[in-house]
Amino acid sequence: MKEAIQFLKELQQELKTQDVDCQAAPRFWVVGDYEWVETSEDNAERYTVVLPNAAECYPVDSYIESAKEDAYLVPEKEIHVVKPNTMFITKAEAKEHIRLNQHHYSTRLTHMQ
Repeated sequence: MKEAIQFLKELQQELKTQDVDCQAAPRFWVVGDYEWVETSEDNAERYTVVLPNAAECYPVDSYIESAKEDAYLVPEKEIHVVKPNTMFITKAEAKEHIRLNQHHYSTRLTHMQ
């Protein structure tokens, strides 16, 4: 019982002092990340080269060699997504989860830590 009371006191203190990231009083935290999705050419932020015969695709910026004759471009845009099953009571807990599981997230998210 003493351990539970001590845990609740520590949690209360952390909730009072944690950064609120411009929110009035956040009740929980989730992990948001960024993904590239196919879009129309009007909304494209980048293009990906698709090589159907090789079953591979590459962002154009990193595909330095000239595109092969069988390649085509796919317009993409970056979107923000909330990752499923990532609800945390404290920001510190969310950041620790990201640190321990960074291989599941984009480098854009893990560099924000």
